Amino acid sequence: MSKDIIKILTWNINGIRATKLPLKDVLNDLDADIICFQETKITRDLLDEATAVVDGFNSYFSFSLVRSGYSGVATYCKDHVTPVRAENKLSGLLTAGNDASSDTIGYYGNLEQFTEEELKCLDNEGRAVMTEHKIRGQDGAENSLVVINVYCPRADPEREDRKSYKLRFYQLLQIRAEALLNSGRHVVIVGDVNTSHKPIDHCDPAQCKAFASHPGRKWLDGFLWTPEKEGTQPGTTNNDRSCEWPPGVAAKRFVDCFRFLHPTVQGAFTCWSTVTGARQTNYGTRIDYIFADRCLATTALVDCDVLQHVQGSDHCPVKATFNADVVAANNCPSLCTKYGFSGKQQKLAEFFPKTHERAVAQPLDVGTTAIARDRKPQSKQQSRNPAEHARKKAKIETGKQRTLAGFLLKGAKKLDAVDSSQLTVAKQIIWKDVLNGGSETITGTRVQSTLTSTRSQYGVDTRNNALTNELYFSVRGECNGQNGADNADVAAAAAGNRGKDPASNVHCAADAPAPAAAAKSQAAQWKGLLRGPPPPPVCRGHGEPCVLRTVKKSGPNVNRQFFVCARPEGHKSNKEARCEHFKWVTKPKKYL
Repeated sequence: MSKDIIKILTWNINGIRATKLPLKDVLNDLDADIICFQETKITRDLLDEATAVVDGFNSYFSFSLVRSGYSGVATYCKDHVTPVRAENKLSGLLTAGNDASSDTIGYYGNLEQFTEEELKCLDNEGRAVMTEHKIRGQDGAENSLVVINVYCPRADPEREDRKSYKLRFYQLLQIRAEALLNSGRHVVIVGDVNTSHKPIDHCDPAQCKAFASHPGRKWLDGFLWTPEKEGTQPGTTNNDRSCEWPPGVAAKRFVDCFRFLHPTVQGAFTCWSTVTGARQTNYGTRIDYIFADRCLATTALVDCDVLQHVQGSDHCPVKATFNADVVAANNCPSLCTKYGFSGKQQKLAEFFPKTHERAVAQPLDVGTTAIARDRKPQSKQQSRNPAEHARKKAKIETGKQRTLAGFLLKGAKKLDAVDSSQLTVAKQIIWKDVLNGGSETITGTRVQSTLTSTRSQYGVDTRNNALTNELYFSVRGECNGQNGADNADVAAAAAGNRGKDPASNVHCAADAPAPAAAAKSQAAQWKGLLRGPPPPPVCRGHGEPCVLRTVKKSGPNVNRQFFVCARPEGHKSNKEARCEHFKWVTKPKKYL
């Protein structure tokens, strides 16, 4: 199957296993033919079948070999753009060589400036994977398109070795890309380059020291072709010179697709700080790119857009559309991850049948063999005493909720076994005592004493401790307005005794303090004992409560806490953004 156009998308997904939707839904929603993810944060041992094998796609991964949950890239190709070749990493040390008939892409350029150890180091972090596709031009001639998916390193300002590592990775990428161009192929480089090129690509370039002299920006200046410097209008094609390299600019053979079509669009950022909420104010940088060789960009580039509405990461996707008739390969290259998940994966335990399964497998009567295979083995307890097992099972399946006293008093008689008439009489006894001037506190001892004094008159078994405790909880709940069992019936039965003692001090449902007031009083007492942290200060700019932060950067203030404005980070001119309020958290002085 072929198409007249091909859509290529790049997205730093910040963890391929962290997507809220199933991966297939994510891929379909992105609406692209070749989808390139960076910072997958997955290693081969953690790759599951649902991630590696997605219906309608074939995938190609590059994993970090230095540590788990770090770096990594992945390319998903729809079946109608299945690549003819695929290759992992940039240097070629892990491939079979430059043989064009092999499954690898080849053409590595002159790598004499790198040592073998350095090349392995640049490849070990899993930062590049390539796919080669067959395309057909307007004249019917076939050509090749190589898509290089890269996750360029970030230069830690505190580590000089990482700065050098980043620049060496840029150089290796350029050598490989230009070698592929020299072989006659078209090349598209997509991914997180981790450098904003021009001041228009940065939210606040004035805050960056020596912005233009940054090593990464200087490399981009020498790598990318800028149309306006050669008299060509950005966003237009010049078919007479589109595939010819002007003298003196032979190295500038790639085009920033977005800036080629939208040279003056501001705020087209692709990365924001999630800690400061900078995406809400669009206070970010444009560090995710799609670079196409100059010939392809000036003749086939149709559109390129930054998809800021797509959520799910601290980056957003970038998508480009090219006029190209893609010819799908019949089979996926050997690098395709589906080959690692052929058939159903079995557990080790499945190779060792259990004892009862081996016993069932023995020859049996033909009429009972099928039944025996489906029969589950009995447990030891079930086989020894079937009657006891049935009794326990029936007890569990009754589902009847037990009372608190029943759990506290093991072996005691449960309330559900007490005669209902006896229970009603006992409750009437307690209510009479309460309504006739009993003390304010209802205790289990008081219940027992009341039952004992009236045992001969009402015939209630006062030796039943379970009954005594149940009555204590029940009557106490009724007097606190908690609608205990039989509250209305028992109160009505005892209501005739109220007039016997007009001066009685009654503490039942009508006179008890409201539950809300009691809860409020208890909360106040707990707050007095357990005082929490003091409220945060308010910021000077907005008068709003600040948010507490902790210094994570290594140095003299590491792990020290401070307060800042809770609003999202933004430009100083944005009044809705975070103000400049800052305050260290001061610990109380110790005098001992």
